[in-house]
Amino acid sequence: MQFSLGPGQEQIQTQTLTPQLRQALNILQAPAMELQSIVAQELQNNPMLEELPISNQSIEAISNNEAEQSKDAPDAEMEFSDERALTQMSEDWNDYYADSQPAEYNNQAEERRQHFFDSLPSELTFYQQLLQQAQLDNPSEQLQEAFEFLVGSLDERGFLTSELDELSQISGHSIDLMEEALALLESLDPPGLGSKNLQECLLAQLKRSQKAESSSARIIRDHFDLLLRNRILDLSKALNLNLAEVQQALELISTLDPAPGRRFSEDQNQIVEPDITISQYQGEWKITLNRRYIPQLYLSPYYKSLLTQTNLKNQDHGYIRRKLQAGKFLIQAIDQRQNTLERIAKSILKRQKPFFEAGLSKLRPLTMAEVAKELDVHETSISRGVANKYISTPHGVFPLKNFFTAGYQDSKGEALANTSIKQKIADLITSEDPRRPYSDQKITNALKQEGIDIARRTVAKYREALGIPAASLRKKYQGTSGN
Repeated sequence: MQFSLGPGQEQIQTQTLTPQLRQALNILQAPAMELQSIVAQELQNNPMLEELPISNQSIEAISNNEAEQSKDAPDAEMEFSDERALTQMSEDWNDYYADSQPAEYNNQAEERRQHFFDSLPSELTFYQQLLQQAQLDNPSEQLQEAFEFLVGSLDERGFLTSELDELSQISGHSIDLMEEALALLESLDPPGLGSKNLQECLLAQLKRSQKAESSSARIIRDHFDLLLRNRILDLSKALNLNLAEVQQALELISTLDPAPGRRFSEDQNQIVEPDITISQYQGEWKITLNRRYIPQLYLSPYYKSLLTQTNLKNQDHGYIRRKLQAGKFLIQAIDQRQNTLERIAKSILKRQKPFFEAGLSKLRPLTMAEVAKELDVHETSISRGVANKYISTPHGVFPLKNFFTAGYQDSKGEALANTSIKQKIADLITSEDPRRPYSDQKITNALKQEGIDIARRTVAKYREALGIPAASLRKKYQGTSGN
């Protein structure tokens, strides 16, 4: 706790979130695929953590063992569900999007839209970008041809897995010319292109950054096998460095790009991977959490055994102890994330069962405050738990936050979510006669007949939010499209 007093000021109380607590909140907020990246980074930085293949039969035993160990963790900051701390977080996620205003739906708007897309520059391929870089060196015609052949021989990582003499025979270019083409490739960005393997690729990047003689380079060049096995203590002895210095060298290595060619061909399409699946099996509803992208972690027995050695230096003992606590906390944070998601899913299933049985038209109003009260947690925990998450249902994949929405009551007293009303409006418009589309007032009257009493302007707002043009524009559009 921190208190601040000054002339003419009132006493205020604030709470500073520890790095561990912030990490726990980030883990709670991260979707499955992003969590995989977070864990991968922790595996690189913490030698105490090891990953167990999901297929390994001993995973349950190790998980249970780690769960027991975590109960005895002395770090009180692991109580990251502390409500007071959560309420102090200044970053509040905006879980709802403002209704967007629809563009004018006519021929001129369509022409402007098409002109916009036609004017977008196409993204250069890996091959094209490297050729553009090479042309800045004004290579000869022969060198240009050899270079193009060499680039075409790179794999997706940017590695050259074939020998130059073999490529020379295939291309018909001399070995000297191929070596000159390779030297040109190695001078381009990003560094590491044209390497034979990962070890050579990483060393090339350190050489480009003037760190060819650094401890990081020595590890890669002389002790690559120890690096791959994450044997920090052995590296410490081999290099005559303390553990903290070795860890610093490894952190530099972790910033290097193991596949520089892939950055040219990154897929910009967002892949939606549901964190939760709710399905029906033999008449019962089942909740399944996505664990495919969440590595199974446990604490390294090798490094834990080092703590019992009496000949270990105090500095190294303290380092291993800190990493041990950090590893325990990470495992706890991931378990807490999964537990929170499962509890939220159970609450949603209980409160939104009509949706799971019949679809969007039966979605009910639900607030995060209601779920938070039921689960006895702060509303912020629910907000972070549903952020960036998707749920797979019998009716499709939806953002988890879509289940939290305001609504109305119909004439029977049944609650209807805004999403359900929008679905009803969409269904009405889908079934209308294209020659005589429904006006907003007719849609309003139709909803009133179903017991849903909302204003015409609200219908117009929901229609626009669905991206559906007004009746006059729908009639014109459907007539011209031949529907």
